[in-house]
Amino acid sequence: HEMIAKEYCEKFEVPELTIDEKKEISKYWAKFGIKIYDYSWHRMYYYVTGLHDPRFVPDMVAGLVLYEYYNDSTYENTWRDKNMFERLLPNVPFPETYGKCIRNRLYLNSLGGYIERNKFGNKKFSSIIWSLLENKNDKNIIIKNTRETGFGRGVAKYNISSEEDLMNALNEWDNCQNFIIQECVKQHKEFATFNESSTNMMRICSWRHGNEVDILFAAVRAGIPGAVTDVSFVDGIETVRAVGITSEGYFADKMLDQYGCLVKELPKNVKVPSWDKMIGIIKENHLLIDNFDIIGWDFTIDENEEPKCFTRHAG
Repeated sequence: HEMIAKEYCEKFEVPELTIDEKKEISKYWAKFGIKIYDYSWHRMYYYVTGLHDPRFVPDMVAGLVLYEYYNDSTYENTWRDKNMFERLLPNVPFPETYGKCIRNRLYLNSLGGYIERNKFGNKKFSSIIWSLLENKNDKNIIIKNTRETGFGRGVAKYNISSEEDLMNALNEWDNCQNFIIQECVKQHKEFATFNESSTNMMRICSWRHGNEVDILFAAVRAGIPGAVTDVSFVDGIETVRAVGITSEGYFADKMLDQYGCLVKELPKNVKVPSWDKMIGIIKENHLLIDNFDIIGWDFTIDENEEPKCFTRHAG
């Protein structure tokens, strides 16, 4: 991420900081034994927000200092496989799972053991999942890679109207050894207003200190029209729209793009549905994760105002 701020400053011809501003930033971070070598992140932050605050945490300080200090990174690989989340966090509400592929083995939540991945096993796997889908009004499903994923990559949406449709969808994943099949969550109308085609996510960052958990920040990431996920790549450029969330759970009144440019004005004083319930889930479960003091959670709220968690990250 080192180049992101530099490229931004070049693209938008962001002014250099004054000597006094640089001294103020250096003096503040020196208190923690941190030397700031590059002021690009502060330049970008000051330019976008108009807030000239040395306490702004540059990306490299967050990634190389704070996360390393508060989290035991040797445990991170344990959490990289999204197929494991339901087992590791049984009290967190995830989207309904219909089936999984783990190390090229097929699993169904309703059955013990696994199904061999061959012609007959694939047929059995597909038939059981179709039996779960066929009586549902909404037969949209999401299939996503559970290991090599992130930023909207490795995620596909399918509308299933028959077992044949399901088999065709699964055939597209023949070369993937780790994926999950889940319901396509129908998001709450407040989230759909940001972008109807994508499942728009809240990234909520929690910090554990002692036996207390506080929320460091929260924001919505919204996809672009036509996208399925909240983050897309257009001509190789990561593309996302963001809406801030206050500590009390109210949406900001502006939507910005990844460059900090205004996308559209939003209604004022709109609160995230079930905000308090979701924060309670996050705080309760963070206390059960001993190796990470800073965690990023991805949540949305469904049409019934129920929180749904999609992933968690160290930091």
